[in-house]
Parts: sequence; C-alpha cells; structure tokens
Amino acid sequence: MDEKGTTEDDDWARYRRAVGQRVRDGRLRANLTQETLADRSGVGRNTLQRIERGDPEAPRLGALWRLARTLGVPMQVLLTDSGEG
Repeated sequence: MDEKGTTEDDDWARYRRAVGQRVRDGRLRANLTQETLADRSGVGRNTLQRIERGDPEAPRLGALWRLARTLGVPMQVLLTDSGEG
C-alpha cells in the first residue's frame, strides 16, 4: 500500500479499465460493433467484452495485438495513455 492508501491491485484494476476503454474508444472510432471487431480480429466476442469491461482476467497480449492491428493502431496506443505520468 502506498501513502495514498492504494494497493497494486487497485492500480492494476484502474489500468485494466483504462486499456478496455481505449479498446472501446478505438472500436467506436472505427464505427465497428463488438461482433464485427471480434470477427475481423479473430478475438472471441466474449473476450472482447471482458477486455472492454476491464474484467480481472488479464487479456493475452496476442489478443490485444490482433485488436490493435484490426483497428489500425500500434499496440502501445491500447496499452499506454499519453496523458499519464
């Protein structure tokens, strides 16, 4: 726990939600439904839903890579926030 009372688990949960939000934002910018993005990327629809929700099960890097490629963005766009830090 740090001086603010947050734990690594809290930080990880925020990060998962942020990654999920970036995936969702990219999907909406591309005007794709979850079903279409899942089909085009080869990522299961349930997996995509879990990623977008920031569910506790960490997505595999391969799934994030396929999503990024299908959305036409570098993977780091999904993994990092230029506004952080």
